[in-house]
Amino acid sequence: MTPQNQKNSLLFDKFQILQCLKKDIFSSVYIAHHVYLGKKILLKTLNTQEIPDSTWLERFKREAKILARLDHPNIIKILDFGSHAEQFYISFEYFESNNLRTFIRKTPPTTRQKYDIFMQISHGLAAAHKANVIHRDIKPENILINDAEKVKIADFGLAISTDEKLLTQKSSIIGTPAYMSPEQIKGNELTIQSDLFSLGIVGFEIFSGKNPFVGEDINQTINNILNLKWDKLEPCLKTVPSDMVIVIQKLLNPDPRDRYQTTDEILRQFDSIDKPVQPKKMSFRLAYLIAPLVVLIIISVLYFLKKDENHISQFATNVEKSLPIDSPRDSSIIPEVVKPAIRGNHSKPEQLEVPELSAPGKFKVESFPAAEFFIDSQKITGEYTTLSAGQHLFELVHPAYPPYREIITISPGQEIQKTIKIDTLFGYFSCYIYPWGKLYIGEEDYGQSPFFKPFKLNPGIYILRIQNPNYPPHTDTLSITKKETTFYKIDLDQLSKITPADSS
Repeated sequence: MTPQNQKNSLLFDKFQILQCLKKDIFSSVYIAHHVYLGKKILLKTLNTQEIPDSTWLERFKREAKILARLDHPNIIKILDFGSHAEQFYISFEYFESNNLRTFIRKTPPTTRQKYDIFMQISHGLAAAHKANVIHRDIKPENILINDAEKVKIADFGLAISTDEKLLTQKSSIIGTPAYMSPEQIKGNELTIQSDLFSLGIVGFEIFSGKNPFVGEDINQTINNILNLKWDKLEPCLKTVPSDMVIVIQKLLNPDPRDRYQTTDEILRQFDSIDKPVQPKKMSFRLAYLIAPLVVLIIISVLYFLKKDENHISQFATNVEKSLPIDSPRDSSIIPEVVKPAIRGNHSKPEQLEVPELSAPGKFKVESFPAAEFFIDSQKITGEYTTLSAGQHLFELVHPAYPPYREIITISPGQEIQKTIKIDTLFGYFSCYIYPWGKLYIGEEDYGQSPFFKPFKLNPGIYILRIQNPNYPPHTDTLSITKKETTFYKIDLDQLSKITPADSS
């Protein structure tokens, strides 16, 4: 049965589709009702007839197997896994939430909430690492949080068991560049310390509001990670509690051996962190005891007002002195009746300072040739768009070019206007394979040689694979630079590669 996104359709004879969240050629994600379990679930499907190669299916199966091993309140739970005709599926618990990035933009958390969120992520990672699982893609989009601030780590599609990592890592560099560890970018053997580096980036972002490594393009982002300079990051952490800065700094150490060796070490570190104390709410019983005292004070004040207005100022002073030492000295604490100015005193009441809210910014873009634009997955026009201050994902879509994405940063009240010449955004790749071969760049199938024109690619680092049944599979790393053409030539008979200097 082919998945359908019509509401109330029945999929795999047991899932009633309620809503389609995502759908492409290979996979789909739905909110569904599990007929047999009688509950709302999240359903992920994979069409094995459309995937470019078997690695997609293996990754899909691996996610199910790994999640089946993990049972922790800070990790999303798997409910079911199976196949139906050419379709594979995984059903997960339904966790009504936003991802961490959306949550922070919607409701900026307090310092206490930031600590709590970071600790919940750490607890979830600790459980995964104890089960010998490396997530490999820790980032805000893969961390879910609901309105009650309950956190769950999700999307284990790239996760591996430490038992199998040696079989997979040498031929793949997988993850999200802005959250990768240096060793992950280099394609070296991964340990849990790679997840901890990614956790450090997420922690930096939670407490400071920005990813410290995001550059103008993927190449610059990767270069920022590989050439980490802590003195350049420190200014972004001026408002972060000093003990938390120490934790983040150790997590972001370029050498895995100098990071925390287990996630439990981070949790133990929190025992020594002087976190801000959450004000305790007044109990009903205490309020019941205090209420008569407040009434008595008000009656006394009224009496003094009638008897002698000159006592008002002295009374206010006495009330303020009677407050506990740690109480704020604010006129709002003094009963309302003593606030009016004494007759004959015409001085203006003291103005309270109100913190100024961050003004939104504006963003406008045009391109040649014309294209469609999206901000945080929402389509925008060529006119000015009002955006909240902070970072936003900008996407450009044109049928003749690959989708282009970059992070834009808007300051309060700032207006940004971009004019984009689309053909300057991409790099080009020209490939010659002797005698012939099937070409894969990343996860995408580019067909069989010969190729008569260069391919347009986003700048960045890719895994290149060439397959010919008469030869062993060939894998290499491909670096694409904006506005430059990379030439790649290989003779499978000799298994030799010639890469002339890049030319514009």
